[in-house]
Amino acid sequence: KYCLDQLLEHNDQTSVRHLLEWTSSVLIAETCLSTQSDEPANLLWTWLQTASQVRPGSVPSFITIIINIASSRPDSLQAHKTFLDRAVSEISPWSMAQQYGLRIVSQLGFKKLWPVLSHCYPDLVAKYQVLYDCISKSLQLSSVAAGGADKTAAKLMDDFYQSVFNPYEHFTLEDIFIHFPRLCCLPQDEISSVETLGKLTSPYLDSLRIKNKSTLEDCTPSKLVSKDPLVQEQHADNIQRKITPWKSMNIETEQEDSSQRLSKSKGREYEGLIVVASLIDRLPNLGGLCRTCEILGVGKMTIPSALAVKEREFTGVSVTAEQWLPMEEVPESQLLDYIQNLKSAGWSIVAVEQASKSVPLHSFKFPEKCAIILGKEREGVPVEILNHVDHCVEIPQHGLIRSFNVHVTGSIVLWECVRQRIK
Repeated sequence: KYCLDQLLEHNDQTSVRHLLEWTSSVLIAETCLSTQSDEPANLLWTWLQTASQVRPGSVPSFITIIINIASSRPDSLQAHKTFLDRAVSEISPWSMAQQYGLRIVSQLGFKKLWPVLSHCYPDLVAKYQVLYDCISKSLQLSSVAAGGADKTAAKLMDDFYQSVFNPYEHFTLEDIFIHFPRLCCLPQDEISSVETLGKLTSPYLDSLRIKNKSTLEDCTPSKLVSKDPLVQEQHADNIQRKITPWKSMNIETEQEDSSQRLSKSKGREYEGLIVVASLIDRLPNLGGLCRTCEILGVGKMTIPSALAVKEREFTGVSVTAEQWLPMEEVPESQLLDYIQNLKSAGWSIVAVEQASKSVPLHSFKFPEKCAIILGKEREGVPVEILNHVDHCVEIPQHGLIRSFNVHVTGSIVLWECVRQRIK
């Protein structure tokens, strides 16, 4: 559901959308197979309808998933003929869509389904023969037209993702971490190496080992991804550089990058830093703060209720940060006792608040072991809490608005605290 939600949002760059489509195709097929039920696959009709109404730009992603399951994993469905029949009838109208890219993707998808119909269900061939002839003619005309200024159709037809890629056959470690990223034109430091994959010795990965040469190995990189506005040009001096997940794993390689985050097994970067967010009640603020804390290496974050991390308003902003950041439930009613216990254990308590004795943030030296308290969205830190803190800091302001959003406040203060600790 998370992958399908992300695809519906249609905010990700092309390579990420491909990965989400791939993941969804595999998960849905395997779930149908393991549960002996077609229900997970049949839910795709609802997703396709929702996409057409809410975000038409996401429709190609759902068409791709439907085609993958119908054409490449017929064994996963109890009623494959029924699913295939509906796939053709649902996808066909999109082959005449006004949007050029959507139209071509739908037509190519229809062509992928045709060999399955021909081989397995002759009666469906007779049912859709006229439609197949029309779509084939349209693709042929698009290919001829591609000889002119617009070569999008030719690029789509020749692209590895449309012409060669099979989400189930190409499900190996090499395909996932080497060939697929290369073909999606990702930077070199986001592509793994055979040597690194060889260090993954878990028996659970044996089924993902490549047995024969992958057909992706000889494919040329996509010509479509480079047009994506979220992908930086390779010749630029300053390109976007994201942290790659395998560099957070506890694997020793010759290409280790000290600028990357430590793996969770090595502990948090700043164990002596606690963010007390128990006074914050708005879930998007809590989710955003959780994400900031995880990225900056904060040791722990407190929240008013453990149930908050299960809410969509939280997870939509935290993007899984709660899975990697230690969280502790401390309701507001227990906050004073929690503070007193921290002080008894040698922690310094720092409140972020505009008060008569507060110190400008840039002038304050954060203690080695400190808990930073953030206030309520409107009221700030209550006076009964302020009376028990060791220090109070505030961010200098020069505008007419009297305060920042609490998530913004927390981010600014945390960065200053972390900046002082960077050696």
